[in-house]
Amino acid sequence: YPHLCIVRLVLVLVTCCFIRLDSCCSHHHGTGMRNAVYQEPFVHIQPFFAVSGILIIVCGAYSLHWFKSTGPVIGEHYIAGPVILIVIGSVVFLVAFLGCCGAMQESYCMLMLFSVFLFLILVGEITAGALGFANKGKIQSLAEGQFRKSMDDYSRLSDKPNPTKMAWDFMQSELKCCGTDGPRNWEGKGQFPKSCCKDASDTCSERNAYTNGCFTTLKEKLEKYSIYVGVAGIGIGLIEIIGIIFACCLSNHVNK
Repeated sequence: YPHLCIVRLVLVLVTCCFIRLDSCCSHHHGTGMRNAVYQEPFVHIQPFFAVSGILIIVCGAYSLHWFKSTGPVIGEHYIAGPVILIVIGSVVFLVAFLGCCGAMQESYCMLMLFSVFLFLILVGEITAGALGFANKGKIQSLAEGQFRKSMDDYSRLSDKPNPTKMAWDFMQSELKCCGTDGPRNWEGKGQFPKSCCKDASDTCSERNAYTNGCFTTLKEKLEKYSIYVGVAGIGIGLIEIIGIIFACCLSNHVNK
């Protein structure tokens, strides 16, 4: 996976850059930084913010690619989530640089801007999570209806490429599933899609098709990953709160 190697390389380079900035800040502390009690912990958490921002961007970009590839099947209801992730990740990454520069320059304005932006990010994350949880049932209902409706367009004849067919083939191959609820969904809709079967070289039928439905499979995967995202979100939120506290304390000391 070349793209994963590139992501790892970027993470290493960014981490090294922040380690270098950290050492510069430590040197600056030795010659003029006024309060190591607030400054040192504050500087040390900046690499975490930068790396977490990149990881959020990568997760959002991958999710956006996946959801766009399956858009005609699952609908457009899931697109907003990855876009929000990319925006939040970009802001977190930029805010990390702002915080480190504020600490190095002992800038009251930069440190206060860092606190405000970090607070807004935290509020945005909580709001997005709450809205997603509150509308979970509605989104699932809309998605299931779109699944069933899109199956009728799979065999639609056209001179142009059929995006619905491409989306179903992509999803069934990736998730190793068949139909909305199972292979029986394709009965009466023409020939079974080859992507529905374990061995695409053979004639695809209910006998050798994947037994799990795609809607249930996708739902289970999203629920599984949402647990990891929730735990990671709580951890990041706690670090953000700590960052806000240290930034406010440091800016207050600088202002004095």
